[in-house]
Amino acid sequence: MADSSLSPLRNWIVAELKRMIPIPGTTIWSDSKQDAAYFTQLTGATQKSLEANWRIPGNRFTTCSSFLPIFATTIRRAGMLPLETVNKFGFKNTIALHGFALNSEVGWVPYSGSPAGAKPGDFFQLGHGGWTDHVGVILEIEDGQWSLVAGGAGGPSSKHDGVKRTALQPIPGGLMGWLDVDVYFQGWSDDPYA
Repeated sequence: MADSSLSPLRNWIVAELKRMIPIPGTTIWSDSKQDAAYFTQLTGATQKSLEANWRIPGNRFTTCSSFLPIFATTIRRAGMLPLETVNKFGFKNTIALHGFALNSEVGWVPYSGSPAGAKPGDFFQLGHGGWTDHVGVILEIEDGQWSLVAGGAGGPSSKHDGVKRTALQPIPGGLMGWLDVDVYFQGWSDDPYA
């Protein structure tokens, strides 16, 4: 059921994430026989590609940085927004969300001590000392708690990775800010005849 306090875009994002991962606390794992293909669809990564990355000394790659840009492209398609731009020389450039640099995107809202302006559907960025640690999507906000959907539920130490939907939990520490999706996806339309 749509929330009348949210824009059509935000309602679409929330509904799509709940369709993708219907049960809070569920993780789609990279090495699960039943989930591996779906994990690849959501992140572009496979268990084999993750293992290859992790063999490189110091590589801590997780799929939070790939899930979010893929999901952003899904949002663009659903809202009939362009997927490419054409520069002055006629060359096409893919429009790609910079998952670990949300703070460089149009619509960025820096955290200033209160997450009061964040809303369901916004993309969050966590980090410390100017470095990004984690990104994902805010699914619900209630009584100072968030429910999130994000890749990166595992990593090199666990030898697999996942896309997880959390239940409501305290707002994570290290919040750097969020991307206001109504600004970032300006012009998004759920009406194919608009």
